[in-house]
Amino acid sequence: MAPSSTLEALPPESLEEICAMIDAAHRPSIYTIALVSKSYRRAARQFLFRSLYLDVKNTHQLCDNVNQLYDGLHASGSFGYVRDFWITGELSHSHPIDGIKGLGQAPQNDEKINETWDLVARLLERLTALENITYKGRAPFPPSLLAALHNSPSLESRLHLLDFCPHVFLSGLVSDTSEPARLDPYALQLLKSANLYEVGFCRHKITCTAGESMSRDEADYVIEAVLELAFRYSPSLKEIVCLWRAIPDARIPRELGIIHRSPWSGLLLDHANTPAERKGKLISLTVGWRSGIVDPNGRRGVGGMVHNGGRGGVDLYVFEAWNQRIDLSTLRTLKLVDRVPSEVMSRLVTNARRLVSLSSLQIHASRELDDFLHALRPLAELQIIGDFGRTIPPAIFDPHGPMLRRLSLLRLGKVFKPYIHEPASFVCSSKDIKEFRAHCPVLEELTILVSRSQGNSDEQAIYHELGSHPRLQKIHLTLECSVDVRGDATFEDAFEQ
Repeated sequence: MAPSSTLEALPPESLEEICAMIDAAHRPSIYTIALVSKSYRRAARQFLFRSLYLDVKNTHQLCDNVNQLYDGLHASGSFGYVRDFWITGELSHSHPIDGIKGLGQAPQNDEKINETWDLVARLLERLTALENITYKGRAPFPPSLLAALHNSPSLESRLHLLDFCPHVFLSGLVSDTSEPARLDPYALQLLKSANLYEVGFCRHKITCTAGESMSRDEADYVIEAVLELAFRYSPSLKEIVCLWRAIPDARIPRELGIIHRSPWSGLLLDHANTPAERKGKLISLTVGWRSGIVDPNGRRGVGGMVHNGGRGGVDLYVFEAWNQRIDLSTLRTLKLVDRVPSEVMSRLVTNARRLVSLSSLQIHASRELDDFLHALRPLAELQIIGDFGRTIPPAIFDPHGPMLRRLSLLRLGKVFKPYIHEPASFVCSSKDIKEFRAHCPVLEELTILVSRSQGNSDEQAIYHELGSHPRLQKIHLTLECSVDVRGDATFEDAFEQ
């Protein structure tokens, strides 16, 4: 009989390589190929069960989901393939912190809730190759899951606490009284955990107009308090995500300015039993606005980010909080999603030389952008958002061009009327793409805006230049198709009718 010529006759290692490429290119297809045969199922197993997700709504549903996950992993022998474990949703559990328990939901039996989390903890202990556990919920991280992380020698997972209520840390800490605040024992245990790697939290938007001052009772010092407390107790903390929660229909000042607040007086702690504050060795810091939309970049579980051109996510006070409490020399990723005031940008330019490890930057365009980029060491990833002019900022190519692997130039246009789109400031031409090829020889991923002109010679030249870039692997194109008809009374009258 002639040897089989089908792909199934390949060695298991080759099938695994094929599944790895399919998973990287289009993850949904990995579920399809796993149904082809037993050989493909075995090869795809490590990709099928790489990530587990639990959507928490109530104890009954959570028990059912955990049992289904356990049965599926046990039947396929796949406990050792799980790398990421996600828990999202709202479910209360027994915890002594006032104002947290329940979060406004219907009361549930504490004993039943604890038994449910114990069931999740037993599943967690079987995931011996787990690398990340991500908890996205305002309720405190379940104590039984923290105990499972600490008591299982095989579990060295990174703990990511995202979108949680800051009062887990801050309950009773910010006060004008002279009585030292006492941290809840479980909050201290969570902060001191060697597994705690990332913290993400929301801060309410400051609602007064630019230039107004606020009393201490009105001021929001969440960032300063979280940074101080975390860096006292959390030596393993490496990433912080701070999102502002936008309030719909709130009055937003048109002009970006500094909000005047009284100075931050620090946390009221019993310093006799409190570790000395140190500078945090962060590797990633993200500051932006939170909305209900999905982040187009797929940011892991922190909620959507919106780019609000007139809303400053970073004021001078926030920058000083970073500058005093974060060791900038260890920072590798910095994401400033929204427009930064000139005062803060000037400080960033001054401190740019301290960012010796920075390799990835996301920033909103500003007048100081070129100076800031010139002051930085070469970056591997750069994303610029906003109106940065009609030409490519020269500082992208010098000094960053030779090292750039990912470049994104995004501009969010404004719609004045349904049929009139503001002409974009920067639309890439074939000449611009030639510049990318000449100055960015190792570029692998590019996100740009190009003009859609019905396939004429100019548009064809753009695609030809993109295809001739030797290292380019991924291209994200936004097609500019708008037509500027301002001043055309005939069109406007016809549209109104």
